[in-house]
Amino acid sequence: MRKMTVTRRTLLAGGVPSNLRAAIPDATFLEGLAVEGTSVDGARDEAASWTRGLSLAG
Repeated sequence: MRKMTVTRRTLLAGGVPSNLRAAIPDATFLEGLAVEGTSVDGARDEAASWTRGLSLAG
């Protein structure tokens, strides 16, 4: 299994999600979490909730 992380900066370049879906049609794309640099210190609960919501446990 190949894993890839796409950052918000990459997404802002435009066309990345559709290009990736076309290039890797069998891939599973998960919902991302955007945390601004100034909000990192207060994002622990949000990040924990997001992680649990991904349902990655096998």
